[in-house]
Amino acid sequence: MAIETLRERIEKKQDRRGPDRCWPWLGYCHPDGEPRIWVDDKIGSISIARAHYLASGDEIPLGKEALGCPAMKECSNPKHFSLADRTEVANRILAAKGLRRRPTSHGAPRRTLSGEQIQQIFLSHEPTSLLARKCSVSEGQISNIRAGRRHWHLTEGLRS
Repeated sequence: MAIETLRERIEKKQDRRGPDRCWPWLGYCHPDGEPRIWVDDKIGSISIARAHYLASGDEIPLGKEALGCPAMKECSNPKHFSLADRTEVANRILAAKGLRRRPTSHGAPRRTLSGEQIQQIFLSHEPTSLLARKCSVSEGQISNIRAGRRHWHLTEGLRS
């Protein structure tokens, strides 16, 4: 029995209604309504918009996030997906809930790390608190990078 590709698994769960119409997702949706699909044990469940980019072989640029359809949350038509700045997306989500981003625990403004910085953090043996201050990010972010919970695609294969 052949293993299904991610693209084939996505296509099985789409209710295709026409090239430009919204295609309701027939698979699992997160409680907030966002369609999601299981990729594997390492990656876990991801949004259908992100899965589409992975299945098509396209890279999502660092600092960008794949967004679903603005008209229908459970839409799975790739024509309706877009890329947006990750910080902008987070701010929009918080604003919709009537919230705003908190400053970091050490008072520095939030910042996005470069791919090179993420790899250096992953390989570093410096204390977490020291790295967090050097990079102007939280200790939690450093811990997540080191544990492979964040930015795994940039650190995969660096340590043997």
